[in-house]
Amino acid sequence: MLTHLLANHCGLVAEEFVHFIGNCHIYEEHLDALKIQLEREPMEFPKIRITDVLPMIEDYTMNHIEWIKPYNSHGAIKMKMSA
Repeated sequence: MLTHLLANHCGLVAEEFVHFIGNCHIYEEHLDALKIQLEREPMEFPKIRITDVLPMIEDYTMNHIEWIKPYNSHGAIKMKMSA
């Protein structure tokens, strides 16, 4: 959402989002939950349209976003978090 908002504000089109995880920890107690996540079929990405270009990035609200294709997700996968 932020990528699309920033691109729209700058007069650009967001085409892809590239993210690098620099440090990832996978704990043994999370392996079963992660296997479930890996087996899930990805859903179609949501599609939005930002209706205006406002002078200040802070002025945008959810009223400026039109959902062309809504966000859908699988159910939550619970994982124990150790203290």
